[in-house]
Amino acid sequence: MAFNQLGIFFIAANAGPMQVAYWLDDAQSDFGAQWAMAHPELNKGSFPQSGLAVLAVGNFLKTSHYDGNAGVFRYTYNVDVTNEGAIPLLFSLQGGGNV
Repeated sequence: MAFNQLGIFFIAANAGPMQVAYWLDDAQSDFGAQWAMAHPELNKGSFPQSGLAVLAVGNFLKTSHYDGNAGVFRYTYNVDVTNEGAIPLLFSLQGGGNV
């Protein structure tokens, strides 16, 4: 499963790692291994930027827990994002899973 432009997040210049949690299909479906990249959203809305955007990702996590009230397992995916550049950025996540 591929995804693109998931969320809009802010990270300061030379900041991180910042852990971002995301889920797909209301957190009840297990999509297997999912890998995410941070995509710089330059000149988005009222936040114009110029300069070199450098985002690094790592520490991919997948968590699951049993929701006893609903009787289902819920799955969350996590990734750490670090801004290694000199400008503050808005970013989204894009990625997909193993086939």
